[in-house]
Amino acid sequence: MNNTTTNKSLDLPVTLFLLITPVVAIVAPIVYLLYYPLTWDLVLLFVGFSFLSSVSITAGYHRLLSHRSYKANGWLKNLFLFFGGGTFQSSALEWVADHRMHHRFVDTPRDPYNIKQGFMHAHISWLFHRCERDFSVVPDLLKDRWIMWQRRYFLPLAIFSGFIFPALIALIIGQQHWLVNILAGLIFGGVVRIVFVHHCTFFVNSICHMWGSRPYSEECTARDNPFIAFLTNGEGYHNFHHRFQYDYRNGTRWYHYDPTKWLISFMALLRQTSDLRRVPHSQIVMAKLALKQSSIAFKDPLISKKLDTLRSKAEQAHSHLKALSNEYQALKKTIRSRYQLLKLKADLQVAKIEFDKCCKQWSKYLIVAKCSVV
Repeated sequence: MNNTTTNKSLDLPVTLFLLITPVVAIVAPIVYLLYYPLTWDLVLLFVGFSFLSSVSITAGYHRLLSHRSYKANGWLKNLFLFFGGGTFQSSALEWVADHRMHHRFVDTPRDPYNIKQGFMHAHISWLFHRCERDFSVVPDLLKDRWIMWQRRYFLPLAIFSGFIFPALIALIIGQQHWLVNILAGLIFGGVVRIVFVHHCTFFVNSICHMWGSRPYSEECTARDNPFIAFLTNGEGYHNFHHRFQYDYRNGTRWYHYDPTKWLISFMALLRQTSDLRRVPHSQIVMAKLALKQSSIAFKDPLISKKLDTLRSKAEQAHSHLKALSNEYQALKKTIRSRYQLLKLKADLQVAKIEFDKCCKQWSKYLIVAKCSVV
């Protein structure tokens, strides 16, 4: 659901669906709970299908297919396609095309959900218009027969995954009459869950481009927002994601709430995912320190000169560390001499220590320099 062309017309089915389902998601549970109790099976149904739906978007549509930040076995990818279809966020092909356009043209008129056109546009109203997509940004997906199959049969797949399947599960685990169980499945596992996942996902496009911190880059409006990370299985660390979009993680620290990252890592232990792409820690540190320096307006030329010197030393140490790391990874695959490998590993450890030392000096002087400005 993209706006890559100016010839836009109202997409009535999509618009009605997005406007009516929230009303149904509010009214239907209230009416249901007037006659029947809220039981554990309904809570489990809602939570379980919400997680499966959400993670199929975050781990599947987003990190796997949009950014190729890791590889997944066929059954896992197809599971993401199945439950991702049940979110009613369009097919994987269309979703990825929109998202890659967003990254390529962020904050410009060609960005499908450009935040500079307002909160509501970025959040939901961009979806109300029928536009031609630029599929030239997804040549890899056009060759994938399962992704093309999902797009071809998207509507029946979405209805089955989004409504019929949760109703069948409710029929099995429900504690009421079988007709009531099916109705509960359609309400709590279907429409309520769909609306909840919709707007949690949409918050990344709206809230995470308006409110939050920008510790890695100020080149675009993307921001880190821990609350949205909680709602979206880790997608709220959006400033990091826009700065390092090919990293399979969004939350890099141990305390960052990122269940999507944990799932991908766990599946790697089971050998169901592989080639997990990570931005080196040294590169992340350099980005944060460089942004801190650029955000301070120094009046004293001596301070600026000193900071430039410290930054240059850190950049040189980083370049040396990166070169050694690349050499080590290459030799580890081919070298037969254990002595050479151990020697290179020792050199790499020394380079890490030197890099950390340079960054600490740079960071400490940034604090001093900032205080002098204040």
